[in-house]
Amino acid sequence: MIPRGGGAIGLFAIGGLALGVWSFGGTAIGWQAFGGFALAWDAAFGGVALVHDFALGAMAQAAQANDEIATQFFQTASFFKTAVAVSRYIGWLNLLWIVPLIAWWRALKQHASFIAD
Repeated sequence: MIPRGGGAIGLFAIGGLALGVWSFGGTAIGWQAFGGFALAWDAAFGGVALVHDFALGAMAQAAQANDEIATQFFQTASFFKTAVAVSRYIGWLNLLWIVPLIAWWRALKQHASFIAD
């Protein structure tokens, strides 16, 4: 299972605040991070990217930041190739919380009607 939500912690975390080895979110913290504010050790991609090794972003700080070496790294790293592809369809990520919410509402409604009978 992939942790997701407002705050998510796990191996691969997706959330408003994502903390994981690979993290994707508004604020993403991990070994590799992709988000609006990305803080990582190995690589970070985001509006603000603070990292030790490789960074791409509007405000990037790293040993290799916004240069050809960093660009090559991100073009070959599976996590970042996937994150960029997913970010193109970010609106669809809402299904990760909307579908379970609707299922929960339906279960509550069914439970309430069962008790009323």
